[in-house]
Amino acid sequence: MRDSTFSRVSLLRPLFALALAALLPLPLLAQATATIRGVVFSVEGTPVKGATVKAGGATATTDKNGLFFLKVKPGTYDVVASHPKYATDTQKGIAAKANAAKEISAVLTPR
Repeated sequence: MRDSTFSRVSLLRPLFALALAALLPLPLLAQATATIRGVVFSVEGTPVKGATVKAGGATATTDKNGLFFLKVKPGTYDVVASHPKYATDTQKGIAAKANAAKEISAVLTPR
């Protein structure tokens, strides 16, 4: 009887260790995020409502004050602001850092 109990315990130890090792990286999987936020203006200086702002697969639409907010992974992005009544504005190389907000302004010219 003792041998079978010892055998079961010795089999469970590697399984327990494997399960523990599999769970340890879970906090590492929760990746940091970065924020790109700002405002879109027309060349006249008025906020552009309803503009689309894109960066790295994230998309936002500006509110009535021209404000937008994008959550992205930390990295460097080309941020594109567009609106049907305006020419597109692209800002290249915007660095978004982990757990921080990068503020930018876009200026759109009427078509």
